[in-house]
Amino acid sequence: MEQIIKKTALYCRLSKDDENTGESLSIETQKTMLTQYAKENGLIPIELYIDDGYSGLNFERPDFQRMIDDVVLGKIHTVVTKDLSRLGRDHLTVGQYIEIYFPTHKVRYIAINDNVDTANTMTTDFAALKNVINEFYSRDTSRKIKASFKARSKAGKYRSKAAPFGYLKNPSDRNHLIPDPETAPFVAKIYELSATGWGNHRIRDWLRENKVPVPSWYQHIRGLEDKSHMFPDEDSRYIWRPDTLRLLIRNPVYKGDCAMGKTEVVFKTNKKPKVDEKDWIVVENTHEPLVSRDLWERANNLISVKRRESQANMSGYRSLFAGLLKCNDCNKAMSRRNYGTNSKHKIYVCSAYATYGVYKCSQHKLFEDDLIAVVLSDIQEKAQMALADRDGMIQRILKRT
Repeated sequence: MEQIIKKTALYCRLSKDDENTGESLSIETQKTMLTQYAKENGLIPIELYIDDGYSGLNFERPDFQRMIDDVVLGKIHTVVTKDLSRLGRDHLTVGQYIEIYFPTHKVRYIAINDNVDTANTMTTDFAALKNVINEFYSRDTSRKIKASFKARSKAGKYRSKAAPFGYLKNPSDRNHLIPDPETAPFVAKIYELSATGWGNHRIRDWLRENKVPVPSWYQHIRGLEDKSHMFPDEDSRYIWRPDTLRLLIRNPVYKGDCAMGKTEVVFKTNKKPKVDEKDWIVVENTHEPLVSRDLWERANNLISVKRRESQANMSGYRSLFAGLLKCNDCNKAMSRRNYGTNSKHKIYVCSAYATYGVYKCSQHKLFEDDLIAVVLSDIQEKAQMALADRDGMIQRILKRT
């Protein structure tokens, strides 16, 4: 059996925020310092692990995870970093690695500039406080970034990565929107159809029939984001979701207003919960509108009425069959809908058909009243069988289970 030669892991990390603090934190500087330290202290052989451009709050860094994998495999006896903040800036997670994880795997940890060496417990007493200070630095940076974004939003600066469908970013000012001559007419058409009473499902079908590509297709072909997995064939380019249309019609950007702050980043997580519409930062007349304010209002008033009716009909009710019904054709979940306008009758339809139309599945429905009647009849039949032959019924149930 081949013997594993244990090494010293020299770990380097640099984030974009760290780059602003000076050259002393550069990856090359860290590599030189750690390598020299390892040679002078007999910590040879070495293995370099480098994460360039990763936040200290993110512990899913590629080379950090590679190093942890090598720790698990018993390939590492010592981990060395320039300071504690290179390991990370979340004091709870860093503390867990230093005080629990590394000792459990018999790995020594050294932070050179912070004079921390787990081989000498006297040096680790200050580590917990230092970790809290490092996290405070990240919190302070996060607050400053949020304040900067908020100030730019209040100034009417469009700061999202990509321009909304129908617009392009102005080459001379990336925070200003200009109409996209290729897609702007489609936006105007969507509003016109909505204002005449067309629902999102009907508009979706019209867009597909007229081969209007979805917004993500334009992001893909313009190199903004690789979305090739979404378009296995040509037809998939034209499959609009009703939710996409609803969000498009609700967006104030199309009447010339800049609406930012729709989500809020939660510190130390990758979660971005939605912000209530009343709390958005909206600045009027920041760019050329694609539709008039009157058309925007008419389209949105119709959407609001339909959503209120739908919510009123469905609110406070959880279906008896929630999560239990599958489409017999495509095996997707069946979703509950109203049957007709203001109808008290409910039906179940294939969710794939409801979202994508005939491209994904066929049109078929199941009345909830009929389903309840069939299930109730089956329950009553089984109850009679149980009364007549209790032991036999138990055996049949166990066999089926």
